[in-house]
Parts: sequence; structure tokens; C-alpha cells
Amino acid sequence: MNKKEFMKIKEELQCKLGKWKLEIGDEILADFTIGCFYDTCERKWKVYVNNERGRHRIRLMTENEEEAFDELLSIVNFEIENNKYI
Repeated sequence: MNKKEFMKIKEELQCKLGKWKLEIGDEILADFTIGCFYDTCERKWKVYVNNERGRHRIRLMTENEEEAFDELLSIVNFEIENNKYI
């Protein structure tokens, strides 16, 4: 999946994420944020997760856009599944 394909389903996914915010295109340090952006300095796509205590963790760095958005979708689907039981 590439960025354009992901953006088509972003709003649908965001509605299911509960407290989590989905951010595409920027590195945001806010709590409960899952995101993906292209780092122009390193020329890599980065997928990240921020938890409730401000811990910012890069989950994947890759040169491949599709790999980045596949990983992002995997993380989002995991959180959606977890939200079903809260």
C-alpha cells in the first residue's frame, strides 16, 4: 500500500482508533499518536508510535514507501483490535 492508497482509508481507520491519533506526513510528538513521514535528510520513510507518557519510538525506517504504509496499517489494525476489548 502506498501513501495515496492509505489516505483513502485514513478517516475510516481514525474513527476506529479511539484515543489514538493517526498522523501522516509529519513527525508529531504528542501522546497517543501513530504516524508515518518521509525524512528528507535521511531519505527514509519512518513509522512511529507515541505512547501516553511521551515515549516516541520509531518502529520502522525504510526506503520503500509501500513497506512503510504496510507496517503502519499493521500497527493501526492491532490498535483497532485492542480497542474492541476496552
